[in-house]
Amino acid sequence: MHPNLPGFDRCTHTYLDTRKTVYIAGLGPAVVVIHEVPCITPQVLAFAHKVVNAGFRVYMPSLIGTPGEA
Repeated sequence: MHPNLPGFDRCTHTYLDTRKTVYIAGLGPAVVVIHEVPCITPQVLAFAHKVVNAGFRVYMPSLIGTPGEA
C-alpha cells in the first residue's frame, strides 16, 4: 500500500496488468514529475510542491520504492 503524500491526492493506473500509484495536485497545465532511483524522496516531493505552487497540475507516478522515504 502506498502512503499518502502531503498535499497530493492518490489514484491508481493500470497498464498491461501493472498497477501504479499516481499522486496528483494543483491546477493549471499538466506537468509529469518522474522520480529517479530509489523512489519519490522528500527532495522530489519538495520539487513537485514548487511546480504546483508555480501554477501547474502535477502528476507524479510512483514507479519503484516507497514514496516519501529518503
